[in-house]
Amino acid sequence: MKEVIKTIAAVSVFALLASCQMNTADDGNQNETQPSVNTTEYTVSFDLNFPEDTDEVIYCDITENTAPSSMKANEGQNITLPSCATEMTRYQRNSYGENGAGYEFDKWNTSADGSGTAYAAGASFKVTSTVTLYATYKQTENSGSEDVGYASALDFSSVTSYSMKVGDTVNLASLIGESSVYHEIQSGSDVVELGSGSLTAIGPGSAIVKAIDWDDSSKSWSCSITVTVEGFSGSALDYKLMGRWEDGNSYLVFNADKTGELKVYKNGSILQKSTFEWTSFENSYGKFLTLSNCSEDYLEGKQYTITSISTTSLRLHGYLAFGAAQDTSWTKQ
Repeated sequence: MKEVIKTIAAVSVFALLASCQMNTADDGNQNETQPSVNTTEYTVSFDLNFPEDTDEVIYCDITENTAPSSMKANEGQNITLPSCATEMTRYQRNSYGENGAGYEFDKWNTSADGSGTAYAAGASFKVTSTVTLYATYKQTENSGSEDVGYASALDFSSVTSYSMKVGDTVNLASLIGESSVYHEIQSGSDVVELGSGSLTAIGPGSAIVKAIDWDDSSKSWSCSITVTVEGFSGSALDYKLMGRWEDGNSYLVFNADKTGELKVYKNGSILQKSTFEWTSFENSYGKFLTLSNCSEDYLEGKQYTITSISTTSLRLHGYLAFGAAQDTSWTKQ
């Protein structure tokens, strides 16, 4: 009986050892011959997502940082999303020209309209399929000119009236609440002028400036602007006229005290000269200039149409010295 037990035990130990040797051999064979795991390669594309032009809005002045157009990665691999310093200026066409606002890269997004999942540049992104990520943009905090001397921007949602002196420039808020806005001069284009994100006072008087939502023009905010000149009480048109205007050797002078002088030369000789007092006015028919108390009777009571005027040029229609009304052009000195 003991012999049988010993024999069975020996067989069992031999079988166990054989089994262990076989498993060890199998494991070794698997390590040597196991085929590589199949991997799928996907492409991640990066679209700078510049908006298309419309009848009312144009996009230009685009500066590209050349983020790569695409990257390849294996399924399940994490990639670092590239940085992008792309900037652009978005312009709104209106009756006063084009007002611009600056935009800079914000984040990558799985949807072109920004409604998908957003990822910051430098973030880790797990690749699970071929995908396109779109650049989205935010308006720059200060899109006005860099030399503007005001630390804060004028927000028409909280400031509805504002006083300036001729020569002052103020930044305009490009964001009101969640609205990205552009600006228009509703009245008083002789009083203020718009820059890129700024407003400059150019003449005394009153103006109304409106901030309008880029995406919904029915949303707007208005501000009444009052511009003054120290020691001067005339109109914006008066202020523009003041100074010395020349046409060759001929010249016109309009003084702040409403006196003036005219000298007209022809072939190097004085043809006409006179001192005078002047007034200007504006109505629905245009801008006009009237001379009175003239030292020469031929100018007394004459009225001239100001066909155009800017800070540097003046065009008049009327009688000066040549026997008939005519157009003359003058340059500010």
